[in-house]
Amino acid sequence: MKRKILSALVGLCILVFAAALFFDAPKAEAATQSEINDAIQKGLAWLATQQGSDGRFGSGANPVAYTAAAVLAFENEGHFPGGGTEYSDEVERGLDFIFLYARTHSISMQLHGDPDTNGNGLYVSFYDDSYSREVYESGMVMQAIVASNTPDRTVTTGPCTGWTYRAVMEDLVDWAAFGRVDSGSGRGGWRYYANYGNSDNSTAQWPVLGLVAAEQWGIYAPQFVKDELNIWINYIQTARMVAQDILIQPR
Repeated sequence: MKRKILSALVGLCILVFAAALFFDAPKAEAATQSEINDAIQKGLAWLATQQGSDGRFGSGANPVAYTAAAVLAFENEGHFPGGGTEYSDEVERGLDFIFLYARTHSISMQLHGDPDTNGNGLYVSFYDDSYSREVYESGMVMQAIVASNTPDRTVTTGPCTGWTYRAVMEDLVDWAAFGRVDSGSGRGGWRYYANYGNSDNSTAQWPVLGLVAAEQWGIYAPQFVKDELNIWINYIQTARMVAQDILIQPR
């Protein structure tokens, strides 16, 4: 069975389903697997019509995010760049567009460890017109690259031209290791861009999903990244439990 990349949308679907059960909403007859597959194929067919001539999907201020999410949808249904399937061309052009927005930077030692796992002195991240979208978009791109199922494919556009997809992923993992928050209440998490001053879960989820994807290619972040992430996870769980205690206190 094909292994699909994780998506935050899965969590949203679970929440919607749980809410329906909680409020005892009327239960519609369950869709058959055939009906589900048919809906997916119709969705992909529509999505293919939305791709721009330059390979992007969507319009507005976040083309890298839109395109990575669309490419991931095709890949999760078995359409890969160079694969010769119905939507392989859309995936290939989408990835070529995304790689135009790769950013390479010098990397340095961080407070809790060395993020440069391959020793090349660089990290790679992705964002379009705003640095404040770096964490969102880089995490999405990490998933789309791994889901391409082509670690040895060569990048043909942007600053990483000539690199393999795997080499880009290695430096994206280094970016995630480098870009964490090192101190304060946000320690261990991420926010808008590398080394931001605090953390937030709306952004921190994306590099985590990207790191999970990278492990499918055997690319692992340094252990200190996971150790530090536990600090952030413990912090947000404690904060949530305190809030719950306050809410249930008698008045």
